[in-house]
Formats: sequence, structure tokens, C-alpha cells
Amino acid sequence: MVRCHRVGCAVLSCRNAHDTEALESAAEVLPVRAGTAETLLAVRAVCVDFSISRGFGRRAQELRAVDDVSFELQSGRTLALVGESGCGKTTMAKAVMQLQRYTSGSIHFAGEDLGLLQGEALRRARCGFQMVFQDPYASP
Repeated sequence: MVRCHRVGCAVLSCRNAHDTEALESAAEVLPVRAGTAETLLAVRAVCVDFSISRGFGRRAQELRAVDDVSFELQSGRTLALVGESGCGKTTMAKAVMQLQRYTSGSIHFAGEDLGLLQGEALRRARCGFQMVFQDPYASP
């Protein structure tokens, strides 16, 4: 589940109605100011799948950890990923940072497709963004 806590954007991908109720009660939504900033981060229809081994000689099973997530972040704004434990918040953040490859979709930062970057170009792009965990002392 994805929501910007400073901009009144709706939950953009939510498969569980219970998650939506918890999110609505957790934060006050501020109004959107249209046309105030350029899009800095654009995430479109991102899916992340993991292969789960089922043992020797058996076919691996695919697990979809992030399903069709899309959102935009305007320059000067803050984005918070909010949801229940195990809903894919860290996996989505890692996909944006290109620490976890995504199965489908696209992620653009400052107009550049991060999925196409490798090596030094990716390291330079990562200097422009970061993840901030709720409890930085307990985070990996």
C-alpha cells in the first residue's frame, strides 16, 4: 500500500480493504496543490516476484510480493510507504532503489529509467534519493 503523507493522494494499490481502513485512520490528509512541482519519481505498474524453491527436482513456485503498484512523487514532497507487516513496503522501496530487481513495470527518477542503469551510472543516480526507516537503529 502506498500513500504520500503530505499530499492527498489516495491509496494507489491495495488488495485488502482492511489495510485501507487502517491507513485512513492513521493520518490526516493535506490537500493537493495542483501544478506546484515537477514529477521527480514515477513508478508505473511495478510488480516484484520471488521464486520459492520447492525442493530438488520440483518446479519453483512464483510468489508475487508487490502487485501492480503505481505512484508519482513531486519535487519537494515526502513519500511514506504505510501498511501491515509483510505487505511489501520494504520490497517496493528496494525496487525503487534498484536493490531488488522488479519483474515488470517501470521506475523513473528525474526522467531517467532506473531499470536501464547499471554500474557507475546507477551509483550516481542513487546519490539523489534514499530510504529512511521508521526506526533507523533497527533497520538493515
